[in-house]
Amino acid sequence: MEPHLYGIHATCKLLREFGTRDVRYANYRVSLVGETTIRFLSNLIQESILFYPLFT
Repeated sequence: MEPHLYGIHATCKLLREFGTRDVRYANYRVSLVGETTIRFLSNLIQESILFYPLFT
């Protein structure tokens, strides 16, 4: 294996071993948008739950 490709190969192997949680660091722009969207939707859901009456 060529020396300049060894680092890329090792990084990809590590990312595969650790799963998708660490893959977000490989492409941080996409992950930041994804995390922002998830947080926004989570906050929106939490706020809307407050308006439902509690049935007991």
